[in-house]
Amino acid sequence: MNDFIPSGNGTDTNPTISNDGFYPDLTVDELRNRTGLGSEFKDARIIALAVDAMIEINTTIMAWRQSLNPAYSQLASIPCAAYGNEPEKVHLYKTALCARIRAVVLETTRDYDSTRDGHNKADQLETVADTWFRQSAEAIARLTDRNRATIELI
Repeated sequence: MNDFIPSGNGTDTNPTISNDGFYPDLTVDELRNRTGLGSEFKDARIIALAVDAMIEINTTIMAWRQSLNPAYSQLASIPCAAYGNEPEKVHLYKTALCARIRAVVLETTRDYDSTRDGHNKADQLETVADTWFRQSAEAIARLTDRNRATIELI
């Protein structure tokens, strides 16, 4: 009896998404685990979402980064508490990034349904996306040592 075990296609099944050198790189698997995005999202889509989120968050906190002591060459080198094996600042950056990715996915991958039920479902997804955006903003505020405030229009 002959057994055949496929060896795969030889490509990296967990690509690393490079950041700018100061902020941490992430792997696609880490993003999937932190965001809950399954295999229905191709690696290329996740990488594109991650790069977009990195650009947005890095730009948002650029003034904070420029105010840091130049001796800090990476986010992980800033003195802070550690949880598990990860510095708090790194964890908060990843939380902000992944929450933003999840929010964008919720906003951009709705199914088209013009019925009343479809409209109601879209409204519910918008509320969930807002929650993820808020989580991202809260993580950015804590990362940059800003006071957090949530203001909602009535």
